[in-house]
Amino acid sequence: MAGKKGRSGGARPHPKRPRHQSRGKVAWAPVSEQYPAEFQTWQMLPRRATQSAYQHLKIFIDPDIYRDFEVFLEELGGARPEGYSIDRIDPERGYVKGNIRWADRLTQNRNKRSSPRYRGEPIRIVAERMGLNPDQVAGRVGNGWTVEEALFTPPCKNGYTRYGKPSAHNRIHTRNQHTKGARK
Repeated sequence: MAGKKGRSGGARPHPKRPRHQSRGKVAWAPVSEQYPAEFQTWQMLPRRATQSAYQHLKIFIDPDIYRDFEVFLEELGGARPEGYSIDRIDPERGYVKGNIRWADRLTQNRNKRSSPRYRGEPIRIVAERMGLNPDQVAGRVGNGWTVEEALFTPPCKNGYTRYGKPSAHNRIHTRNQHTKGARK
């Protein structure tokens, strides 16, 4: 016998698991059909967190988010925009409330764990906000400059990046170039 029949003739839900707490497709069918891509992302969270590349990191999944698809969807702000996927705002933290969002590929590339950071934020994003060339700032850090030097040393007069770590002489020379005006 597959299941006991109720008064209406349909199968009764499992007596120890109320229908609204079920992890099966029956409980989530209306929402999962309305948001199929988001539902698949939600179902795949444990697999993402345990991928071989992440196993050493012990990425945590908030039980409140994984227990209820509607909570997960609300935390992300609704449907996923085209070309976006799930992203952790702080890559050091897990999939927890306040740390997940939909992000495009560019944002995700800039938010890698290996990206240099200034006060907890990727330097490319800080550079854009400051009106600087993010590639130039990242190139400076790649050439051995500190993050502060890369962000706060003005660019050369011609706009090109000086290679190598800046010395005190180079910083003074660059500052003088910008304050005196163009050379004759």
